[in-house]
Amino acid sequence: VILYGENNGDALKDARLLDAVSCNDPDIVKFLTVMALCSTVVPIKSNGGTITYQAQSQDEEALVTAASKLNTVLVSKDSNTAEISFNGCKFYYDLLDILEFTSDRKRMSAVVKDVQSGKILLLSKGADEAILPRCHQGTWYNRENCIVFM
Repeated sequence: VILYGENNGDALKDARLLDAVSCNDPDIVKFLTVMALCSTVVPIKSNGGTITYQAQSQDEEALVTAASKLNTVLVSKDSNTAEISFNGCKFYYDLLDILEFTSDRKRMSAVVKDVQSGKILLLSKGADEAILPRCHQGTWYNRENCIVFM
């Protein structure tokens, strides 16, 4: 398990996390991509280019904003496509389906297609008890490599 922010309680200021972001750590890139894409948040760009987020819940807005502060910016999103920018590199996704959070599932999922690679991905976020049992050995995001933000 990788913990960020356990020393000062602020993961966004954790030196190890900031270093991992600047070095394009693959696990961090994937994690931040989930934070940015697995939501119903819509970015609104002002005439000056500033992006603000419109969200159904404060939690979703907080996660997308945190990803943005870690250089993973949800630049645009409509019902079919999304664009994120990670450390200035643009990535495009087709949005295939959204399974919104419910109290029964205790998680939210988004099915997306990475336009560049053509891979279809299932992105999920939610309560530990809903997510961790679905993390299997042999995948990039298994229990031993779980990333936790305090």
